[in-house]
Amino acid sequence: MTATENSRMANGSAPSAPPEGGILGPDAFLAAAAEFLGDDALADPAARVDGLDSLERLELLEWIAGLGAPLDTDEALGAATIGQVYALYARAAEAARDRRPAAQHGPGPGGGLLRGRYFQLEPVSPEVMPYLYQLAISSEVGYRWRFRGSVPDYPTFEATFWQGSLAQFVAVDLESEMPAGHVVCYNPDHGQGYAYLGAVFAPGHTGSGRPVDAVRTFARYVFTTWSFRKLYMEVPGFNYPQIRSGAKDWFAVEGQLRDHDYYDGRYWDHYTLAVYRDHIGLPEIAAPRRADRGAPA
Repeated sequence: MTATENSRMANGSAPSAPPEGGILGPDAFLAAAAEFLGDDALADPAARVDGLDSLERLELLEWIAGLGAPLDTDEALGAATIGQVYALYARAAEAARDRRPAAQHGPGPGGGLLRGRYFQLEPVSPEVMPYLYQLAISSEVGYRWRFRGSVPDYPTFEATFWQGSLAQFVAVDLESEMPAGHVVCYNPDHGQGYAYLGAVFAPGHTGSGRPVDAVRTFARYVFTTWSFRKLYMEVPGFNYPQIRSGAKDWFAVEGQLRDHDYYDGRYWDHYTLAVYRDHIGLPEIAAPRRADRGAPA
């Protein structure tokens, strides 16, 4: 079984459909959520969900959206129990039932590969560089990113911004239409078929699971544009718990360096993760067809 076939989200697992024109009742919702996340404890409305990691949160939000009732992310993050999540779902489903269906449009300029459920990836412009600088040196998230807590001056940041980079985008929140994060593909090795992928998001988005949508959109763009076999992500141990549940289904853990990164009074393990094409539902690249030796091409 491939990682794609095994993943709850990548294989397009269909949520339990509510009755036509209706809403799942609490028992049906809790049973379906428990089955989807593989945790029988979630059949109890008092079961806690505030301990889910970022990938599990994203999967739960997308599963509920598949029921026709997308939730407000901030409200969903405030839910401590699956019963509270059901209350949010029931309210959102009621509102969705009362709304007229929105007109469907095809992807416009900048859509398609660069548009996910929550974020649009847009090219880096001179106007957005000050925002990316502040994000890189932010005390809340800067220690997770390129400079790991050091604070270069703005000319140094600007002069080194594209070094080693193959592609970079700003992640724009589709709700607020404001910049929310930064994704980058760097250190490509086209001969060996791999590159590195990195991402950083503003504090209001970390922990919600939504940034994973932008990273997944970006990985699909990179795999579609270049013939890489896999994309590496370097993750310090203090970040890894946020995505731990995604091992095997969302990425492969291909390396773990013990006590490698120092931060906040201790040393942390360092993980090398690899996203393969089948992790995001893309087929492996077929070998090029070659004409028989001596035969006309």
